[in-house]
Amino acid sequence: MIYPLEALVRRDSYLDIVSLIYLPHGVEVILAVMVGPFAFVYIFFAQFLAGTIFFDAGLTNLIGSAIGGAAIVIPIILLNGSSKRTLLSAPVEYKTFKVSVVWTYLSITLFTALLDSAFHMKLYFSVAEIDVFTYFIVGDIVGAIAVFLLFLFVYRPVLLKFVGNHRK
Repeated sequence: MIYPLEALVRRDSYLDIVSLIYLPHGVEVILAVMVGPFAFVYIFFAQFLAGTIFFDAGLTNLIGSAIGGAAIVIPIILLNGSSKRTLLSAPVEYKTFKVSVVWTYLSITLFTALLDSAFHMKLYFSVAEIDVFTYFIVGDIVGAIAVFLLFLFVYRPVLLKFVGNHRK
């Protein structure tokens, strides 16, 4: 859905390898915020499956999938450690809500975008091209913000309508 729209407005040589609205990154961050470092398992398998479908099941795909999972987990562990919480817990404590969900989501989004872009640039490109690196970061951040907004303004209201709001 996004690729055809990007193809209409973008004319750069990186169109086939980098999206400026990379929605999977947002899904990964939401999952990681909700379940914590255990999200690594799901992210790894999802990336490996997607890489196998679109490319191949080789060693590069395996390493890329591990990098994608690690790039999400490292910021969560650091965030938990800095707030003196259990390292393997979810960064947002639903019972106490001592941490802002938006701030946590944006922090993890920015940190993971930098890590993910740097690691994948090293894996997939022999020369560090600042344009591709920038596209990776922008795509991850914009995609994560888009997914967060969809989650907040579309998914959540629909869910609350069916399940009901128990916070009254």
